[in-house]
Amino acid sequence: YQRRVHGGGQLSIDLSSDDSAQLSANFAVMENAACTDKTQLLLTVYPHMLDVVNLKGNSLVYDSLTGPMTGVVGNVWSWTEVFVNVSWYASKPIDPSRIADITAQLKEDLKFTGMAPDTYDFGKGICRIARLALIAEEINRPDLAEVAYGILEVSFQPWIQGTGTDAIMYDTTWFGTPPRVGLQDKSQDFGAGYYNDHHFHFGYWLYAAAVLAKGNATWAAANREKFTSLARDIANPSTNDPYFTVFRHTDFFAGHSWASGLFPFTDGRNQESSSECLNAW
Repeated sequence: YQRRVHGGGQLSIDLSSDDSAQLSANFAVMENAACTDKTQLLLTVYPHMLDVVNLKGNSLVYDSLTGPMTGVVGNVWSWTEVFVNVSWYASKPIDPSRIADITAQLKEDLKFTGMAPDTYDFGKGICRIARLALIAEEINRPDLAEVAYGILEVSFQPWIQGTGTDAIMYDTTWFGTPPRVGLQDKSQDFGAGYYNDHHFHFGYWLYAAAVLAKGNATWAAANREKFTSLARDIANPSTNDPYFTVFRHTDFFAGHSWASGLFPFTDGRNQESSSECLNAW
């Protein structure tokens, strides 16, 4: 296998099914006179890839800094990702004996005191209100849900209009949507101006926007393009999109995302918060 050298490749994703995605990684093999059969490309994979990829592992196994790796032979990897069924509400009904306590706490939690001005803490705050809206709906309190929806709409408005102390910008260098304050000072916005943690920040925003859009079609239609841009910033799937980087945070080989942006870290790249990553996806 030593003369067959990996030289890049292309990932393709088929989303024609409603319940799964078909993925294929086609690895290029560098041209050389001794390489006559490019299908005999030897690469190594992590254990989670062995569970899904169409190739069988061989006798080559060794430990790496990130875990055991096994050899596989082939220049095309194919696998299926089954979609998780996501609902707006809890998978089990709320215990009726708890509804009075939940209602009382909702009333306390909806005593709105404002949102933080930075993209991250604003995101956590707006996501919290969106969750309260859904809980109110689940316990059949449309009056409380309406309060939450009103907070969501009012809180998003300065960001949508660009009238707050911070604003979302479009960056023509790295093709994304960093916050203005973070662009001016890389230590602000938790480094989001230099692309740290965008899937954490905007994951919260997108959850809240989806909740608000669910019950407000007029707002959704007016603001769809803006929030779709945030989704494209963190998870653009199309190489035909000239405005956003493809899969900015996702590492299909490692099987997870990376949070670190344009910053060097002593220990290399990091994910930092797997729970916030899962919230985004």
